[in-house]
Amino acid sequence: MKQQRATTILLAGLLLLPWPWPDMLPQEAVTAGWASQYAKGVMARVVRYRQDQGQLPRPLFGYDGAVAARDCDDIGETVWLRPIGAEDWGRFIVADCASRVDSRWQDGLSGWEWMLELDILIEVDYETAARWKSIGRMIRVEIRP
Repeated sequence: MKQQRATTILLAGLLLLPWPWPDMLPQEAVTAGWASQYAKGVMARVVRYRQDQGQLPRPLFGYDGAVAARDCDDIGETVWLRPIGAEDWGRFIVADCASRVDSRWQDGLSGWEWMLELDILIEVDYETAARWKSIGRMIRVEIRP
């Protein structure tokens, strides 16, 4: 009985701790670069498609938004992101990735080449860009895996 009560108290105590613990992530994992953004409504359509394909959970819970990364292997992963100078980290799910073959970008570059050339680490959803007041322009960000 005492052991069960101690376990209950321990579990209750753990629930009081802030979760998740982004500041416990290793500092050397931080990468800086640029973030671009998707047009209004585009990321929501991508998320629905990825959910229909079984690549993302339904519903998404506990995320501040969705992002597109350079690498398609990152779809479904969680990343921590914040504008340079911001105090708080946001938790985002990778919902899309840059195409290595689509060459409809400027100068005939693929989406992946375009992101690489401009040092774009991530593309955020429109709602995140609105919160960050960066619609229509890139913003410097830090990212942690």
